Amino acid sequence: MNCGMQQSIREMGLCLALACGLGLDQAVEARPLKIVTSFVPAYCFAANAAGDLATVENLLPADVDPHDYQLAPRDLVKLGEADVVVVNGLSLEGWLNKAIESAGGRHFPRVVQLAGGLSAKELIYDADAPWAQHAEFHPAMESRFANPHLWLDPQLAEHAMTNICRALQEADPANAAAYARNTGAYVLRLQKLDEDIRAAAASFTRRDIVTDHNAFPYFARRYGLNVVGVVEEVDEVPPSPKQLARLERAMQAKRITVIFTSPPTPPREASQIASDLGITVATLNTIEIGPLKGSTYEDEMRQNLRMLETNLR
Repeated sequence: MNCGMQQSIREMGLCLALACGLGLDQAVEARPLKIVTSFVPAYCFAANAAGDLATVENLLPADVDPHDYQLAPRDLVKLGEADVVVVNGLSLEGWLNKAIESAGGRHFPRVVQLAGGLSAKELIYDADAPWAQHAEFHPAMESRFANPHLWLDPQLAEHAMTNICRALQEADPANAAAYARNTGAYVLRLQKLDEDIRAAAASFTRRDIVTDHNAFPYFARRYGLNVVGVVEEVDEVPPSPKQLARLERAMQAKRITVIFTSPPTPPREASQIASDLGITVATLNTIEIGPLKGSTYEDEMRQNLRMLETNLR
């Protein structure tokens, strides 16, 4: 049994212990729990933990990126009516913080972060993050500069599921045991996903990759890949000619044969690099957007695996 599975079993044990200790004799509320999520992975995880015991609604439309969303008045209403709000954290939803505080008036929803409880060693920081340049940096500020794309590591997704399970149990203790069962069933699927990716990655003959932006460091760390570079070192900021030249030199040195881009609209510089070097362009989905279905996370992760198998074997 691998360490990730052992950790998940321990976490599920805690989740089940909560189910036994949260007062299951409390009266069931008249209406189902209302859960609002911020983006597609949070929706998938919450929907699987909740099952048919709660309503789950995503704040963003399925085709809208969570990095720079602008809240509408109807969003404030949704937040005010929510019992639980599920977000990624790590500054991915910086636009949401003040809205959560102001939307509910007296009613302040429980806010659970997928990243909640991760240690500094589990998080990944960009080398040029502002805090990295200051010796007197305070550890409490670390999460502000951590890479937020933790959901692309299935083992960290298991951690996120445990956070969600606890939040739902606290909000609806009468159904605590059911939330634990739902979470446990989905964690088993995440463990199978992790095992399948790990087995496939062991056969890759190439391990150096280039992506359009810095979304895959957690995935790369988990499965032994090396991110040689990214097209957009800062999201939504086009690279300079100097940056492009430096990236192309690195790719030539590593004999990179494919550049991975994410939907819906890859930066045009990725196509320029592919043309300059005579290499191909393939898709790796960050899953920040997509269909609002409980299976979307698994479906897209498995499609990513097929794309990696095609290009790295």
